[in-house]
Amino acid sequence: MTRGTRIILLLAACAWSVLAADTARAQDSIRVRETIERASPGPITLADVAEISGEDAGKLGTIVVLNNANAGESTVSVETIRGLLESRDDVNWGRLELRGGSCRVWVGKPEAVRPKAPAARTGREPLPIPDGPIVRRLIEERIIAALGVAAADAKLTFEDRDAELLHTSTLGRASEITLVGSSPEQPVSVTLYEDDRIAASGTVRVGVRVRRMAAVVSDELKRGEEVTAAKVTGEERWLPHTVDCLSVQDAMGRVAKAALPQGKVLEASDVQAPLVVKKGELVRVHCVNGSFVLKTTARALGDGRLGELVTLQPVGSARSFRARMDAPGIAVLASSGGDDALAPGAREARTKDAKARAVRTASVPVIATDEDRAARRARDERARGFADLADQKLAPEGTGGGRSKKAAAPAAKPATTEE
Repeated sequence: MTRGTRIILLLAACAWSVLAADTARAQDSIRVRETIERASPGPITLADVAEISGEDAGKLGTIVVLNNANAGESTVSVETIRGLLESRDDVNWGRLELRGGSCRVWVGKPEAVRPKAPAARTGREPLPIPDGPIVRRLIEERIIAALGVAAADAKLTFEDRDAELLHTSTLGRASEITLVGSSPEQPVSVTLYEDDRIAASGTVRVGVRVRRMAAVVSDELKRGEEVTAAKVTGEERWLPHTVDCLSVQDAMGRVAKAALPQGKVLEASDVQAPLVVKKGELVRVHCVNGSFVLKTTARALGDGRLGELVTLQPVGSARSFRARMDAPGIAVLASSGGDDALAPGAREARTKDAKARAVRTASVPVIATDEDRAARRARDERARGFADLADQKLAPEGTGGGRSKKAAAPAAKPATTEE
């Protein structure tokens, strides 16, 4: 290898290391929210309409995307945000990720905003809602059942263009109502069958709003700030069914992922559980096995939040295990058996039961036949005969007795002779 080749390879390695180091840096991410709410008019920043993370989150969050949001509803599209970012010289698109669609901005309470009047029909009046079973009522029942709420807590709005299908009678017809996906303007597929043919079919869109008791930011929350009673309040709101809002009780104790403006309805994605242990800190572990609890100390191998599983390493040991963080500095580990085998008295009861089973025998009933009884009687007769022989004395050797049957018989009394 020549000297020139070595120099070229060295320069290439340096360039590759610089590129890898730049790639390893954390990327900036911007995710546009679906909807936000503001209590009063004013300028809207990028931090208001999007979730921003990364090193440049603070700088990007101050970009004004709407100079003056008046009372009512406004829309900030992702194309508008992209144009504002492209006009700046300090935005590195190589490390920036922009996701999402348009964000609806509500100024004031949404329920106070009057809905837009439907477009007037040209040439004919709006169709009245007929009595009896129709497609509209089937859709209402299907959506309310899927939401799992009372009819008074659901507000459904239909588009005027779907009136003909919505007013179609379902009397004597089989119906198939299918909710397609999940959206604030919920698509619903409708098919009506009459005998062996399809009487009507189509897809309608239904605006779905649900009345909920939601946690609303009463004072601006900063990134990483804990949610307290002074920062949120509970308000009754009509919200899209796709909004995963939190109650005040569920929001307490969590921390904000990003800056949250005043009037914002708290969603599950806006907050996260607080950090209760950091990497390298000691944790008191409660090991639960049946009715026994063993407490030990272990070191956390990573950061952990409330309710998360964290990898721990016992002090003085190389092995590791995972336990769930239950409080600051406290983790709980439950055994997988759960049979209470080590409970007090369980071992003794198991030992006694085993001994009792060892000495117990099971009797199997046997039906005796005539042949069995005859064989048993013959066996008993032979036993009694041997018992009688055992009571007699053996004859002296040489008398012809020994083990013969004659020797076994009783000796005859000698006859007497007259003198």
